[in-house]
Amino acid sequence: MRHARIIIASISPAPALAAAATDTVQRIHRLLNPAQPLGHARRHLLRATAAALALTPVLLALAPAVLALALGRVPAA
Repeated sequence: MRHARIIIASISPAPALAAAATDTVQRIHRLLNPAQPLGHARRHLLRATAAALALTPVLLALAPAVLALALGRVPAA
């Protein structure tokens, strides 16, 4: 039983911690490096998506007014 304690006590988590630290350093370097420039098609798609997201609330807010103008006078019920 005494030998088992010695073997268990001699195992250290140092290799696992070193691997985790190396992985963390690589991730930090990857995040800090400048990003690859976007291609023309992806940049165009991103710009179109941003414009659509920006204009959607405006279009939804104006829809009732446009509909009212298109219908004209509605006879009273």
